[in-house]
Parts: sequence; C-alpha cells; structure tokens
Amino acid sequence: MLTGFRHLRGRACMESALRDIYEFRGFRFQEHELFGLGAGLHFDYSGSRGLEHSRISVFSPVLDVALLTNTGVRFRRCHDNDRARATRRLRALLAQGEPVALKLHPRACRAVMDTTPAPLIPYLPAHWVVAIGYDDARDEVHFYDNRRQQPYAMPIAEWEASRHGGSEYADPRGVWLELEFPNRLTDPAIAHWTAIAQVVVGLRHTASPPLNLGLTGLGRFARHLRFWPTRLRAEHVRDNACRMMNSLSAAGAVKGAFRAQYAFYLAGAADVIDAPGLRTAAALYRECATRWHDVFQQLALVAEAPERVAEWTRGSAMFAALDAVFDAETAAAAALAAGLPARASLGASLGASLGASVSASLRDAREVAA
Repeated sequence: MLTGFRHLRGRACMESALRDIYEFRGFRFQEHELFGLGAGLHFDYSGSRGLEHSRISVFSPVLDVALLTNTGVRFRRCHDNDRARATRRLRALLAQGEPVALKLHPRACRAVMDTTPAPLIPYLPAHWVVAIGYDDARDEVHFYDNRRQQPYAMPIAEWEASRHGGSEYADPRGVWLELEFPNRLTDPAIAHWTAIAQVVVGLRHTASPPLNLGLTGLGRFARHLRFWPTRLRAEHVRDNACRMMNSLSAAGAVKGAFRAQYAFYLAGAADVIDAPGLRTAAALYRECATRWHDVFQQLALVAEAPERVAEWTRGSAMFAALDAVFDAETAAAAALAAGLPARASLGASLGASLGASVSASLRDAREVAA
C-alpha cells in the first residue's frame, strides 16, 4: 500500500477519489472546490419519444476532464477490455507509487450498496474508487471509495470481474485515469475563472438532440413531466422517477442536485478572483438546492406509489415545484453570468492566458465526451 496516502469520505465518488489524489500530490482541496473547478454544475435531459425512458443529469459527465485541465494536470483517460493487461498496468502504476482513480461496478463496494436507498440500487452508475496497493502474497487489490473510511481488499478475480459489465448504468468499461501533476497548479484566478465560464456557457447551451442541455433542457424537462399522467404506465413512472432521484441525490448522498455544494464553491471563488457578484449567485444557488429538493420529494412520492402521478395537475405540488426550480435556476444562471468579471479585470498577465486555457479545456471535454 502507498505510504502517506490520506483518505477522507466524501459525497460524490469522482470528486472524493480525485480529492484524495490531489492531496497525495501535495495539493489540498475540499470536495466542493473540486466540484467547482471541474465545472461540475450541469443540467441535461433526455427522453424517448414516448417518454418511457427519461433521465436527467445534474452533475457534469466530464468533471474529471475539466478539473484536470483547468488545474493544469496532464492526464490520460484510459480503458482496456483485456482484463489481464489492465491489471498489469494497474500493478505497474502502483509499483511506481501512483494511486489510480478508476471505475468499478457499484456492487464491488459494500458501503455503496448498504447506504443507497433500496429503490435506487438498480439505477446506480459505475463507481469511482482509488486503488492504493496490491498485495502480491494474497493477490488482492486495496482501494478506497467515498462511502467508507477504511480500505477494501478484493481478490484479483473479483476485482477484474468488477471492472467490466453490468447494466447500462453500472458498466465501468474498464476506465482508469493516469495523471501527471506539475510542481505548481494553474494560477487559482485562471482556474476559477475558466471553470465558472464553462458553467455559464453550458447553461446557455441550446439543444443537441436527443440531449437537451442547460436552461433549454431544464425547460423541456419541466414541460415533459406534465405529460407523465397521460402517457406513461406505472412501471415507466417508477423507473423514470427513480432514475431522476438517483441523479438529484447522487444515490442518496446529497440533497438539492449539488447546488448547495456549488454555492459553497462560489463563495470562496468570489474572493480568489475578486468578484463580489458571485456571492449573489451563491445565495441563489442555495435557493436552487431547496427547490430541487422539493422536486425530489415529489418524485419520491410517485416512485413509491406510481398511481399518484394522476395528482400532477395544474396547481399541484409537483407543478409548483417545477415552476419554482426553473425560476430559481434561471435567476441563478443570470447572476452567475453577471457576477463573472471580464477577463481584462483580472490583470493583463492573467487575461492573456485565459483565452487559450478556456479553449483547450472545452475542446478536451468535447473530445472525451464524444
């Protein structure tokens, strides 16, 4: 096992895994700071033609790419379908003293299965962990995940089986990260400005069918939910509701669609880039967290009793919650854009570097997402 590796439990698996590795390399962050620096605030919605299979995401699917790029860490996002070869690479990295962030099937982590609400377990996505050692004598991998303070030890056969396969949500596809840290990370003002600018751009995105992004996607999501009572059978109502609850709560680990975490991040970033307007946005995102929790509670009611979707009529609690969350998100996005200073106000030396930094990070995010 790696010496000097410090693990802390966290809320989101990817943030927690990367937080541990950043600290191991000498850069200490809190989890919400990495969420913000990775432009983690996000919304996308997709629904089948008949709405039987609808899903949302409130957490950026390329947070790792944006975070590493924005902070100046060189990386490769790797995958290998050859299990033995992937294990050899893992062992080589660990032998070099490198902790490895990678995806496992969630069933590999007992704490995940024990702490996730039972209705959400079938919808769990692949789970990020950090491998920190290989026991040659026992032929076991040692690793941490965000829901348990103590490390796991897993026999290699079980480990390799957990790296591939599973449902459309849970298949880890053999993914891992290889990281090369610089002596000094990107200047904090550049990193924060870039990350916030990426969120502003993402929220203003119009539409990329079948995926609907940002505020446009949020509006379509709110409209489509109003058709559930007339178009969906009970099993589809339950599936959609649980799928969305899983995203909004990170499988029961957070409340409010990560908006409170982003509010904490903005309060700190406001001081770093001297942008007091971001504190206004932070307050509005705390309001968004409350409004998203209201939506979550309404989804929970129909997940438990799908027939209650018939109560979703004009003036109902669900319709009121959808209207409130759209209004809150719209106001917060406007405040975020208004609160982000122009590049020139950051100073000539920083302003000259920002254009290339933003372009590169957005390009990298698109390449990996594709």
